[in-house]
Amino acid sequence: MKGLHNVAAVLFRLENSRAPDAIERVVACLVDWFAAAEQTALRRAFVVWLKRVLLPARVSGAEIPNVIE
Repeated sequence: MKGLHNVAAVLFRLENSRAPDAIERVVACLVDWFAAAEQTALRRAFVVWLKRVLLPARVSGAEIPNVIE
């Protein structure tokens, strides 16, 4: 996805995504980006933020799986 060059760009795009499919597209692009071993801590922090902050606000009532990474 165009424009996903750093964490700030990703957070900005996610914060401005309103539809679940838009959020899904951005997150799908992050899978490869966060796959590197050196991204483990950042990946975990991002998953926590996604589950506790973004998803409940954007897709209320949706069941969010209990994942760590």
